[in-house]
Amino acid sequence: MSSLSRYHARILRSGEVWLLEPLGPTSINGQPVAKHRLLQDGDSIRLGESVELRFRLPSTLSGTARLDFESDHKTQPAVDGVILFAETCVMGSEADAHIAGPAGSDRVILIRRPTGLWCKAVAGIQVAGVDRGTEVACEAGQVYAGEGWCFRLE
Repeated sequence: MSSLSRYHARILRSGEVWLLEPLGPTSINGQPVAKHRLLQDGDSIRLGESVELRFRLPSTLSGTARLDFESDHKTQPAVDGVILFAETCVMGSEADAHIAGPAGSDRVILIRRPTGLWCKAVAGIQVAGVDRGTEVACEAGQVYAGEGWCFRLE
């Protein structure tokens, strides 16, 4: 990643669309980008000489997007991708999930509200091992779990 600067590109949300603003050498689908460019689901983004990302908009009902690492670069801490959170984020085994879960896992929705982040799951949610119903306000450091899923909010 030596050909990257700390601020190589910026991804911005404008209304219902995502835009890429190049701050260093950047291309989308093999075409160099010199100014703001609209991102589409499946676009391949190259930063510098070798960092490749895939832009994903898996759900038509949510403005949340995902950047998947296509190149073999390692990040610290290690991640598979980056969630660009809008109002909602879907986790589960369905094709429209922003975060893929194991087959048959419960569908979980994270919702941004004026009061903070909330978690919703039809089959119920446990927080730190205690049943809390189907919808709970999220707090950093807590472990949330349900049928076939579990996450810790950082």
